[in-house]
Amino acid sequence: MKVVIMMRDREFRDAFAEMVSENVRDIYAIVNGSTGTHKEAVILTDIMPHELEDEAIEKLKRRTLFLSSVPVRKDHDVRCHVIFKYSGMTSIISELASVYAEWTGDSGSLAASTRVIAVLSEADQLCAERCRTLAAQIIYNHGDSVLIIPMGYINGHIQKTHPDEGGAFRRMMYMIDEGRDYRPESFTECDSYGISYMRLPAGINPVSGLDEDFLIRLIGSAGSHFDTVILDIGSCFRDENLKMISRADNIIFFGNGRNIGEISDYTGAKAAERIRKIDSADTKDETIEIDDYVKEIYGEPFKKGDST
Repeated sequence: MKVVIMMRDREFRDAFAEMVSENVRDIYAIVNGSTGTHKEAVILTDIMPHELEDEAIEKLKRRTLFLSSVPVRKDHDVRCHVIFKYSGMTSIISELASVYAEWTGDSGSLAASTRVIAVLSEADQLCAERCRTLAAQIIYNHGDSVLIIPMGYINGHIQKTHPDEGGAFRRMMYMIDEGRDYRPESFTECDSYGISYMRLPAGINPVSGLDEDFLIRLIGSAGSHFDTVILDIGSCFRDENLKMISRADNIIFFGNGRNIGEISDYTGAKAAERIRKIDSADTKDETIEIDDYVKEIYGEPFKKGDST
């Protein structure tokens, strides 16, 4: 995604451009470039809609994110994408991705600086274990930090039981909704392999009740704190999950379709073309296939003794 940054606040502009260049792999920032020569780029600006002529607004509104110096009121002009300038880099990048998706029709990545892998399966009870195997391989071979987010109706990733896990998740969603930054360890647990899990209540999974907008914001916000996010979708092919599958960087399906039919019937043909199918009744063979796939998408493992 290309972004033309047209800002009067040079300090904010330079800080944002530097942060993007160092931390966000899927955004190419053009500082104070000409929008005419970058027709495929979205625009980030602190020049507000009321400062522009109606003709200019009509040309720019679909491809522009306006940064307001004051908190945005709920009754702001819905023709334009407007966000509070100091709502946090994660919120701004997430909103830019929404503008880009709406303008181009290309949904793009869910988390600009993070790899998102959607894991599908015919058997929900086995998908959680396969997600853990995948995460362990990524951590062991590449040193990435990995977060698993359960997307099905039942949470199969409980590490420790706390009486207020539901409250922790609500507080996390409040922080995301308000555009506030947070310490990830406040809302996640880490196991002995270094795999992180969201602090969620046992049983019914509250993530499965989120709409598309909140899911995008949750994955983007949580993803900003991790190198890789694994979405444990299993066989929960609700509409919102299907949209997350289509926007994931990588998709893996464990199964042969015997129990659910053609996977493309659920995901659509376009997403199905990107799915890596792993079907093995032998646990050892399946682990080898997972290891091979991790090498394909991450490259060869780093050498444990090498300095980075």
